[in-house]
Amino acid sequence: MGSFTIHALDPEIDTRLSREAKKKGQSKNQLVKNLLAQGLGLASDGQFAPDYSEFCGLWSSKEAEKFASTQKENSAIDLRDWEA
Repeated sequence: MGSFTIHALDPEIDTRLSREAKKKGQSKNQLVKNLLAQGLGLASDGQFAPDYSEFCGLWSSKEAEKFASTQKENSAIDLRDWEA
């Protein structure tokens, strides 16, 4: 597991990090790790990334084609559904 130091951190950023960490009841270190994970689209704090990227690329081409073929009816627009 890697580590690094951030040099010359802007005082306002440091203050905001401290405030947010206190509000969430976690260390600044944990807060920064979570913020980095979220910024990179990775899961943090046991939650899924907001863009669901962890689910992308899980299906084979065959599985994706099978799913798409079962969903054809769902993508058809029936204008009668929109009549008043």
